[in-house]
Amino acid sequence: MFKSVGDLIEEQKTIHSTKNYTYDMFPVGTRVQVITKGQDMYFFAGTETGVIIKNTTKYLGIIVQFDEPRKFKDGHVQTTFGFLPSDLIVLKDTNIPNKKLHTYSSNGRKLLRHGNLLAFWNAGMPTPQSLQVALTEKCNLSCKFCSVVNREKKYEFDYNNLIEATKRFIILGIKTIEITGGGESLLYPNFNQYLDFISKNNLKIGLITNGIGINERIDKKLLNKLAWIRISANVFDYKNKIDIPENYTGTLGFSYCWTDGISTIDRLKEIREIALTNNVKYIRLVPNCLGNKKEQEEKNIFLPLIATQVGEPVFYQPKIFDTPTNCYWGYIKPFLYCDEHVYPCSSTVLNTDANKQFNTSYRWCHWKDIEKVWGVECEQVEIKSIIDTSKCDHCVFTGQNNDLDYALHEQEQEDFV
Repeated sequence: MFKSVGDLIEEQKTIHSTKNYTYDMFPVGTRVQVITKGQDMYFFAGTETGVIIKNTTKYLGIIVQFDEPRKFKDGHVQTTFGFLPSDLIVLKDTNIPNKKLHTYSSNGRKLLRHGNLLAFWNAGMPTPQSLQVALTEKCNLSCKFCSVVNREKKYEFDYNNLIEATKRFIILGIKTIEITGGGESLLYPNFNQYLDFISKNNLKIGLITNGIGINERIDKKLLNKLAWIRISANVFDYKNKIDIPENYTGTLGFSYCWTDGISTIDRLKEIREIALTNNVKYIRLVPNCLGNKKEQEEKNIFLPLIATQVGEPVFYQPKIFDTPTNCYWGYIKPFLYCDEHVYPCSSTVLNTDANKQFNTSYRWCHWKDIEKVWGVECEQVEIKSIIDTSKCDHCVFTGQNNDLDYALHEQEQEDFV
């Protein structure tokens, strides 16, 4: 079927999700790529790159200086051209450090601040640094983007076993605990008891929650034992309010998962206003990770633009699906699930065969057996990949795994830093 020039242009705008782009998303000096494709002399191949040298905010008012002069079919050579916002995407250098990203997210760069941890790792003696704990599968929301939507909602950690498991990880050397999802942590009946236990063992504690009823559910005497709280601002999509912890002195942040059919720029701006009036340090914008790799790549292009348009304190955290050569991240940051088993990481639920749950095929060990992995009962003579990574088609920790893989093996000319 023949496609007109108009059809081709609209097709590209749909693929790149640029239809709602606005002029203020393209300031002078921004590096961009043309995505408009067409057939006659005034349309493009969809690969041209350049820098914006003028933005008049009028029709065809974004003037791009091409990296290479554009040669049209009639022999005409042009070094600049005017575009609509929907014709362009921003080219971002992913290697430029993002301070908020590297402060308020889990990433391999933080390993550089833990020399002893790396020394033990290089010596073949891995030591867990941070423990993620999911207390319950119960939840009081049904989010469209939920990565464990198919869980049976039957598991909840036996409190005595939870304490014993945590004690064993403390002996192994953990410094921090993240109380996290799989369900809503605040619904765990012994939440305050557990928080009190952790704090008395001098561990730094973080909490990931939807925040519903936070002021009623957390003992006010224990609230400031939490070093940070990250509230899912997606609760605003379902409840039209966000419960803010009262008199909290730690780091309060929001996370917002962009969900097609629900999320809008105006909604994110509303959340930003709530953040600015409540001393929220950051809003971490992330993509819905239930899509395929191609959809994820597209989100990693347009969502940074939305974060820029909405403004501080919003930052975008890309989620890149890949398959690591080896799986090591769990040695440093194990995930203790409420089925009382340890998993390699939180992203196993995203893999195709996991069926949107903590699938039993990804279990690493029971908490009673962790000394066989890290402690005196460990029989390993070398650090091995935790699982066969060939089935990890949606791993979002590939970068961390590759960094640890590199550190574990002698490299040619490694002294030439």
